[in-house]
Amino acid sequence: DGDNEGSRNAALFTYTFETDTMEFINRLGAPNVEAIVLSLDGKTLFAADNGVLGIIDPGNRTGDSFTPLDPTATDAGTGRGKLGPIVIDDIDGLAYDPVSAVLYGTNRHGDRTYGDHDLLIQLNPASGKIIGNAFGDGIDYLVIDTSEVGASDIDDIAIDLSGTLYGIAGNSSDGNDHLVIIDKTTGAVSDHDPLYLPHTRVHDMEGLTFYYAADLYGTTGIENTESGTENSLYKIKKGTGETELISPLDQDFNGYIPGDFEAIECFPVCK
Repeated sequence: DGDNEGSRNAALFTYTFETDTMEFINRLGAPNVEAIVLSLDGKTLFAADNGVLGIIDPGNRTGDSFTPLDPTATDAGTGRGKLGPIVIDDIDGLAYDPVSAVLYGTNRHGDRTYGDHDLLIQLNPASGKIIGNAFGDGIDYLVIDTSEVGASDIDDIAIDLSGTLYGIAGNSSDGNDHLVIIDKTTGAVSDHDPLYLPHTRVHDMEGLTFYYAADLYGTTGIENTESGTENSLYKIKKGTGETELISPLDQDFNGYIPGDFEAIECFPVCK
């Protein structure tokens, strides 16, 4: 969602493993798309612009390719839960559960009175609204308690074939990004250690996805350029948080250089 031109019109790219190449596809026509996910049949690419759920048309190479499910929406609705009524207006993570076929999301919640923890929600892929009573009677969201790892922001999520929900918990710029598992029934978190390369921590991991069910990949943003880990694609070991650099993504497209890679998804659907 950034570039060297100062534009806030987010761009979509494809990276092809077999050829180690990246291609610019289109502009989304939306400034704050920080989460994308494919439907389980591989036919629909969903995205969230702030709290508005919509669909990206990767075949549209001439015009804006993001279309809100509800053109009048400014958020995904108001959720009830432990912290009281909260407007769902900053969705940072999306993932389909291949076991239950439920579309999960995470919402940034910045009220430090309650520990600054993000929220786990379920979304209706037809309306773009949160699902009421998703976690019990009168409970529309769960608080994701990341206090154990000291990193409040859940920047993306991914679910493997067993239904295990993984997330990236971080504070953007301080290199305290952790791979965690989130309990889908309670919001409790178990730590899988900080993300790291052999000689440095990985800063600002923003995107997360599974590739062919087994391999976990992530993308980084621009919050800490001094670390040298920004704007890149990484492979992540699920059990340890160890990462492997696959490719820098801030490549030059005839003078246009993208930056701050907030979301990643495998296409076609990998299961």
